[in-house]
Amino acid sequence: MRYRRRENEFRINARKICRGAKASPEAVNECRCVRSFLLLTQKQAAKDLSMSYATLRNWENGFRPMPKKALNEYQRYLRSFFDSDPFINPPEYLSECERIRWEMKRHRITYKSVSAELGVSELTLKRFLYEYPYNIRLTAERVNEAVMKLIEQKAGARK
Repeated sequence: MRYRRRENEFRINARKICRGAKASPEAVNECRCVRSFLLLTQKQAAKDLSMSYATLRNWENGFRPMPKKALNEYQRYLRSFFDSDPFINPPEYLSECERIRWEMKRHRITYKSVSAELGVSELTLKRFLYEYPYNIRLTAERVNEAVMKLIEQKAGARK
């Protein structure tokens, strides 16, 4: 008996699509950032995609290159959680602190480097970014400027 695939079901058959063009590591990293922003574990995402956790782990950590077909299906799965496309811009409903955290994750900028740029402790920065009410020393503009400066430095180092 054949089973019908539901429209909203996402499935990646890693054995069938392992041949062919490979996705860029940057695109895979963006998927990883979006998944972690959604607070989805690799095991949860792999289960939703009907694939092995080890395969997804190997693709995301760069041990094996991810096929483009698998990347397209993975991105389609992650897009289903948002109203707009998360791979272009962060969602509109994010607060300023969440937006800054989004950019930091997307560009792999650490709390340590931002706190060093601002001259504050990592704990102070984390308290600010996770919107604890008793933080006085930082403003969203100041933190955003530091993050953007680090992003530009990273982009300049790649060239």
